[in-house]
Amino acid sequence: MAPTSQCPLPTPSIPLTRTERRTSLVSCGRCCMGAKWCSGEVTLGTADTRPDPGHPIGNALRTLFLRSSVDLGTMVYTAPLFDSELDRLRARGGADNADDTSLRGTPSEMSGRVATAGSTHDTVTLIDRLQNVKAAVFDGTGVLTWRGEHVAEFWKRNDNVLRQKWQSRTDGPAVFADPTTDARAAAALAEFCTTVDSIADGPATMGTMLELEFDGTGVLTAMRTRTLQSSLLFLLDRMCATSQQHTPATATAAAIADFLGLVHPSALPDGSAALARLIYARIEVEMQRWSEMTVLARRHETVWRVIRQYRPAIATLVEFCPEWRRLSLPHGRPRYASCRHDRGTASAEHWPAELPQRGKGQATVIFDADVFEPMASDTLPGVHIPSYVRSMAAQGAGGECTIAPKSSCVVLLRRRAKDHATSLYLVAAVHLDSAPATNIAKVRTRRRQVRALLAEISTAVTSLASAGHCGVVLVGGDFNGERAEFVYGAGLPHDELVPAFASFAGGQGCPAPTDPSRGEPENGDGDGARLWLKCDGVDDGHLHEVAPQSSTTCTRAGTAVVIDFAFAGTFGFRQADAPCDVGVPHPTTTRDEVDRGSDPVDGTFTSILQFGSDHFPVAFDSDLL
Repeated sequence: MAPTSQCPLPTPSIPLTRTERRTSLVSCGRCCMGAKWCSGEVTLGTADTRPDPGHPIGNALRTLFLRSSVDLGTMVYTAPLFDSELDRLRARGGADNADDTSLRGTPSEMSGRVATAGSTHDTVTLIDRLQNVKAAVFDGTGVLTWRGEHVAEFWKRNDNVLRQKWQSRTDGPAVFADPTTDARAAAALAEFCTTVDSIADGPATMGTMLELEFDGTGVLTAMRTRTLQSSLLFLLDRMCATSQQHTPATATAAAIADFLGLVHPSALPDGSAALARLIYARIEVEMQRWSEMTVLARRHETVWRVIRQYRPAIATLVEFCPEWRRLSLPHGRPRYASCRHDRGTASAEHWPAELPQRGKGQATVIFDADVFEPMASDTLPGVHIPSYVRSMAAQGAGGECTIAPKSSCVVLLRRRAKDHATSLYLVAAVHLDSAPATNIAKVRTRRRQVRALLAEISTAVTSLASAGHCGVVLVGGDFNGERAEFVYGAGLPHDELVPAFASFAGGQGCPAPTDPSRGEPENGDGDGARLWLKCDGVDDGHLHEVAPQSSTTCTRAGTAVVIDFAFAGTFGFRQADAPCDVGVPHPTTTRDEVDRGSDPVDGTFTSILQFGSDHFPVAFDSDLL
């Protein structure tokens, strides 16, 4: 509310001693407090059995943390959107998966939808179970009490949330309880998290943001957190109290009055709690504005506006969840078709009714249906094109690795016109696991996902070329890792980096064990900073990064990282006939948009308003299209 020079704190900020603590602290609102694993691809089964295909839980439990409501007079908390989310589950019969986007919609956006046949009983059971969890977790005081027996029944893809997420010692809430010899760090952590002998049932009064309970063997068994709204009030109370203690009272009152738009500080109440409630009411208005500006309908309109602006012949999309698959594709020309859609809805237009949909998870490929047509996997003798990227084990590519991209879509398109030099286009959209590069396990997972992707493409293009066909390979998506991670491994042992599958343009891939280099080439806009992915069967042995521009410093809003890429290559051409250039980057953002979008405070909001997404679009031009 005022420059720090006017409101000095008693101590400087305290650096935490473990990287895992820092990264977990950033995402604690999503992970520790239940927002992250209570939605998306999470299903509800039993402690020992993941349901197949599963009962997706939607966003009902997520609203308990993110969208609780507080009466500032009585300080009673309610969860008004919980029942709205249950209505969504009833409307679609529990047959579909939900993700973050549906939280920002309204019940009317889901109206008029018919429950999937045969799913009513499962939906009723699911809703009963979710209501039971709410009754045990949400107590009306702004506190959520999660116990192991609740969390053990949740599964995210193939991981049990309790065992693989909650109780993880590397990125679960337990990292905050690890001992440290740094006294200042220990004191700072104690202000955020406390470990208690037993978390009792019933209403609670918390003195920190997080309480953890462990059993005698050190395993996390219960966790108590504040809701988002309760957390904000708690922090505001602490901020006001600290400011009153270490800043002249007149300066504190003047800053708060100015923030609230009051004419004179004398109108302010006494006490930090009362001041916190006044400030919170102002912040809540902005939070509501955020919700209104980012509802699904607005983001849908914005994303399609961007698509219509650039008019791509082919586009790869990730996080294309069921909420999006029910909505229409961009109208007008080009006439787009999508590999994934809801049958009988506007999104199903222009996709051949006789062909099955393609893809797994929340990835899709859209294309100009006047220019291209999808080919059935058995159209070409001796050629099989999978619907999505399978694991190395499922491909029979050697080894027992069962890891594959969390979402992917693979489609073979044929150009309708017969007078073009290239007629076949193998297109893949991929979404890899997310986590910072400091999470070595996730770095290892992403590398295995890329290997699976390259093996799948290699098999497909080799069979196509062997059958006498030539064409283009296009790969796009969210790789969730920067270029250097795929080249150097971000701290993985050297023996895990060979044989190398990635290099900077023309380079040799991973460095020798003694090579200290861990960054990207410093030639700015030059091609040397681009990734090459080694892929057998492609004409020159590599897929070439063709987007974004080398000078782009951000594709993920809120942070200066480039993690979204497009790659291209050709197959089946004689060496003399192979195209020299498969594509060149097409600018989709200005320097000012990148600077504003990468801002850690307002970047995400700015990006969603500008592009409808917290990722920037990347694109390229190619004569081959």
